[in-house]
Amino acid sequence: VRVLDVMQDAFVEEVESVISPRLDKIETQAKKTGSDARLLLQRAGKENRPTLQANLAAIDLTLRAVRIYRNQLAAILREIQQRNSDLEEMRDIAENTYAVLVISTDVAKMIRESTRQAAFINRFELPPLQLYKNQELREAFRSLEAQLGAGG
Repeated sequence: VRVLDVMQDAFVEEVESVISPRLDKIETQAKKTGSDARLLLQRAGKENRPTLQANLAAIDLTLRAVRIYRNQLAAILREIQQRNSDLEEMRDIAENTYAVLVISTDVAKMIRESTRQAAFINRFELPPLQLYKNQELREAFRSLEAQLGAGG
């Protein structure tokens, strides 16, 4: 989508900055050359008239071709600009879809990872708590009492 957008923009730029100015120049030159040919025709001898008339016919054809070509280019540009507008919408939707894909994939990855970690952690079981009877201290205390009772 982006490639087509760039191609369309490049074509519009080419028409506007290169082709149209060139056609303007050609049209101006053709009109001047036609004026020159008409002046020459007024004073030309009989033998040169056919050449100048052919030149005028070629200039007229050139000017008609320039007008038709301009009209064709204008129609093409309108069509491309309409398609470009549609394309920009498609590009925006495609970029939005990609963003949705990225965040959705990220969430799915997080879910898979945390589920895997939780399953790993859940495999470990703590032993049941046992009642602490403090047996060692009781025996040490009894021994101490016995020593104090025997010595006192």
